[in-house]
Amino acid sequence: MFFIFGFGRRKVRDDGPVVACTCPHCHNEVSLSLLHVSTWFTLFFIPVIPYSRKQFLVCPICRWSLPVTKANEPALDEMATITRTWRDGGLDNEEYAKRIDAFWAHLQPTAA
Repeated sequence: MFFIFGFGRRKVRDDGPVVACTCPHCHNEVSLSLLHVSTWFTLFFIPVIPYSRKQFLVCPICRWSLPVTKANEPALDEMATITRTWRDGGLDNEEYAKRIDAFWAHLQPTAA
């Protein structure tokens, strides 16, 4: 009897745009998206147990990414809501720029 198992199957979930900014890598004006990446242990090619979960802010053009921690989730959720409000015209550019500055100032660094 033998088992076919593996590591490394990834599932990616895109939660959409979080913050509009200039990408530090490609220098385009973009909205960074929040991606959740889960890596799974598989048994007979079926994902069974997730063993790694990571989050990233990702540039949609060049795919540059900034890892973020679980502790940053409330700030990311709030900024995503603010960005949606701004895109729908409920917030002027000046106020949105202030919110972006506050977001980057309070974003907690990732663990090295």
